[in-house]
Amino acid sequence: MLFRSRKISDLGGKLFHAPLVEQFVQTVGVFPVGSRVELSTGEIAIVLQQSTVRRLKPKVLVVTGPDKVLLTAPTVRDLLYQPAGEEAIHIARGLPTGSDGRA
Repeated sequence: MLFRSRKISDLGGKLFHAPLVEQFVQTVGVFPVGSRVELSTGEIAIVLQQSTVRRLKPKVLVVTGPDKVLLTAPTVRDLLYQPAGEEAIHIARGLPTGSDGRA
């Protein structure tokens, strides 16, 4: 579902009518609360809260480092609000329930 939703979102305004794509993403959602995801940094996180503005930018709890080792102190990261001048972190892929993100 994630791959397809991301593809559809990326094609909004190109192949698909952009407002319709946005409405689809808002209705269906992409990352339900509790979903495990891998961030573009390689870290594993759990979705805590949806963003009402951008569904692809939820608030997440980062539970592992890029090396997939559990953090002793998980951190909350809001993907919608990131420091200026840094490369934006995004969700690279959704993970199956119970997955630790390793191949």
